Amino acid sequence: MVSKRDKIDKPDWINRVSRRMADTIDSEEFVKIQAKYAYNEALKQMNKRIFISMFFCISFMLLSAALFYFYEKYNFTYAQAFWFCFVSFATIGYGDFTLDSKSGVVVFIIVIILGVSLTTAMFALIIDRVQFALKHNIEKNKTDKENYQSKKTKKKGFMGLLQFSSGLSVRLDSNEATNSTFLAPANAYPYSAFILESLGGFVCGGVLIGDRWVLTAAQCGIKAQVEGVTVMLGETNIRQKQGLDIEKGYVHSEFNEKTLENDIAILKLAETVNIPPIKIDKNDVGDHIRVRSVGWGLKTGPNKMLSSMLRQADLSLKDSRECKIIDRDFMGNGLGKQVCVGNTENKGTCSGHSGAPLLRPIDGGWKLLGLLSFAGGPSGNDQDTLCGADFEVGFYTHVYKYMDFITQATQMSETSFI
Repeated sequence: MVSKRDKIDKPDWINRVSRRMADTIDSEEFVKIQAKYAYNEALKQMNKRIFISMFFCISFMLLSAALFYFYEKYNFTYAQAFWFCFVSFATIGYGDFTLDSKSGVVVFIIVIILGVSLTTAMFALIIDRVQFALKHNIEKNKTDKENYQSKKTKKKGFMGLLQFSSGLSVRLDSNEATNSTFLAPANAYPYSAFILESLGGFVCGGVLIGDRWVLTAAQCGIKAQVEGVTVMLGETNIRQKQGLDIEKGYVHSEFNEKTLENDIAILKLAETVNIPPIKIDKNDVGDHIRVRSVGWGLKTGPNKMLSSMLRQADLSLKDSRECKIIDRDFMGNGLGKQVCVGNTENKGTCSGHSGAPLLRPIDGGWKLLGLLSFAGGPSGNDQDTLCGADFEVGFYTHVYKYMDFITQATQMSETSFI
């Protein structure tokens, strides 16, 4: 049962605005606005009660101090009498002042009961106010964290392809053949892999690191027994697809679907291929080094269609401090198990191609630095609105940090891959 005193009555204009908002904004957002309003109103009510309680408590202390000063004028100053009332009503009782007159003791017996009650009620209201605010902040932080993780792991598409699964985004005309600025040259990346399911649906990107081994992202839904999934290698046009069968898949044992930690998997092809694999980069990594992203992904523009042509984009690792603002779990380029790549000149990461390789120029050639995991922008913005945006970044799994996983899955030495 809610008393009239506890009930929060909204002014008429609030109700009118609320009805209009309910008709024009998302229902979830409307609920959030109502909850925020209710919280603020509850705080106002609690603050009002605390103020009233403090007023009566302090007023009674002043009155009681005047009585003690009157009956103990040769023993107390007024300030000392007020201090005596405070420590007595608060049940502190230092004992630094005592009553000498019988009349003072009688007054004390009368006022102490009401004084302690008022003081206790005041402190109880203050404690309730603090607990209410702390509980709200804890729940809000928990909700914000869950929303952050859910945006990071919201699923989209075949076999658990995530909304934040990413690919190469460049601004191309609807007719790709007329704009080849970012199109990959034929046979430039023979080790690039495009992973498909049996019906020809898009799954993920990957990269060949051995004559039977393809690296990709764990989030692509790869399992130990891979049925109906094939891999295309070295194709620049996926319309000309001729897939290779997969014998087995290995997913990192500590892969976390919510945080995308350890987002790496390895596929064993059913047969060996006569295609030169890419070597893994083992050199130190730092901010601002030049890299190249290769993949299909989505085209930016009104339709955001999946590109059928392999594309490339020259990028660079972003300042680690800026990346930590977007992903609080990011440790820094070269420090953790991810590297962070920034978009430049309307090209960068976008939806549609997790597991795509990130290449680093070494000694006139290319080596594998990372695998595309997810992308994001400030304040957890939805990636679909950020394709090619300068403020968006892509997070790649740092492959060399997972050499133990690779050598264990393939039963091959590290030197075979670097």
